[in-house]
Amino acid sequence: MTPEQYLATLKALGLSQLRFGALLRQNKDTSTKWAKGRARIPMSAALLLRAMGAGFVTIEQLEELAAND
Repeated sequence: MTPEQYLATLKALGLSQLRFGALLRQNKDTSTKWAKGRARIPMSAALLLRAMGAGFVTIEQLEELAAND
């Protein structure tokens, strides 16, 4: 996933970089680094975003799973 795809997917989902990073338990700067191409977007994050974009996983489901951890 490219930084452009990352940002476009977040926008389509109505997710901020900060919120997505927090759901993945990432440092607040990590998502910004992904968006600016300063760090590689992990395959796990890319797959999750693609699943969310395809409607397989909702933001609410992700938040619920994150809260139970």
